[in-house]
Amino acid sequence: LSYEISAQNLSPAAFTVLNVLRAQPELRLANKAICEITTLPRRTVTHALNILLKHQFIQRYGKGSAVRYQLVF
Repeated sequence: LSYEISAQNLSPAAFTVLNVLRAQPELRLANKAICEITTLPRRTVTHALNILLKHQFIQRYGKGSAVRYQLVF
């Protein structure tokens, strides 16, 4: 329940990125894949991912160009 309430306080871009990850919770997605799905600019997606990481909605796996993001269960 608190998960839903705090999601309402996100920016529209962060909420869009969160919904992409929610639609495929078993997948670890790269920034590029999220950009292609949402058609948002890369920097906007990067900023949204950082917000979601800060609020612990998602986890980061890997380093550098191999970074992937996945919804926290």
